[in-house]
Amino acid sequence: MTLHDVVALFASRDFWVNFLGNLGGALVGVWLAFWIERRRSRRDADRLYGHMLVSARSELAYLRPICVSIRDRLKAGGNATRESFRVPATMAVLISPMTHERGPYSLVMALTATTTYAESTADGFREAARTSEPLLSKRDQPAVESAFNVLRRSLQSSVDKLQEIIGIAIESMDVEIARLGVKTQPDAATQVVSERLRDILGRTE
Repeated sequence: MTLHDVVALFASRDFWVNFLGNLGGALVGVWLAFWIERRRSRRDADRLYGHMLVSARSELAYLRPICVSIRDRLKAGGNATRESFRVPATMAVLISPMTHERGPYSLVMALTATTTYAESTADGFREAARTSEPLLSKRDQPAVESAFNVLRRSLQSSVDKLQEIIGIAIESMDVEIARLGVKTQPDAATQVVSERLRDILGRTE
């Protein structure tokens, strides 16, 4: 091919039509592949976020009846004992960047209130147990028994508020889980294990 032929080729309308068509097709292909990968990544992230919410919801759904059991025990005259209200799965959802990127602010507020109040309630039970243990042998004294009653009412109020806050958090997570289309129905084995654990942890000494 001579120089004249090359110049003629570049000056040809058909050359530029084919060149631009091929270039446009390549760019569209690259964009389409990028778009598909981005959608897949977003879908995978939404699925992970949804499963994290389901785990946290299960954790709180398990803790809520435990709170009710503790409250009922205190109402029946039970002593203050050290109780654990740890919610690691809920805390993991709260601190996850995905929650703040994808979740509504109402969900963040509900999770923040739950984790904060769960920790303060546990601290209250620990402090109550520490201060009341030396007085157990003096409960026959009216002043001591009166102090125990005040302490029990305070703890009952705290654990009652906690289970109500947990209810709000569960409702907020249910809305978000439904939006994501994640299934939350537990299987029969999960229900049986949950009921057995509740029974063991709800026993009084």
